[in-house]
Amino acid sequence: MGEDSNKHVAIQDREFRFNFRCMGSNLTEFRDMYNERFDERKTAVEDALVGMNAKTTGNKRTMIRGIYSIDDNGADDFFNGYTAALHEAFSELVVENGELIQILTELFDDSVEQYR
Repeated sequence: MGEDSNKHVAIQDREFRFNFRCMGSNLTEFRDMYNERFDERKTAVEDALVGMNAKTTGNKRTMIRGIYSIDDNGADDFFNGYTAALHEAFSELVVENGELIQILTELFDDSVEQYR
């Protein structure tokens, strides 16, 4: 397990990483289109992340990363701490951030339209 692996970070550093990825299983041509659209709207994406525990990464695969503390109150409660961090990340970045989801949806839809 590498020092940068999500499992290592969660267990050793008590840090949960919530990643928005650029669909690695899609064709390279589509990923490139999406990345281009993302770069065009990067300022809008960053504006939607203000006040959040996330930021853009500059990485073409993991485009946005949120980092959340895992408060596990000791080894016996790691699962509860991990799921609480997951809940916080999902709530903050997906459920409560309609602006971000709208932007990402538009980027995806525009890329699909161009790909066709």
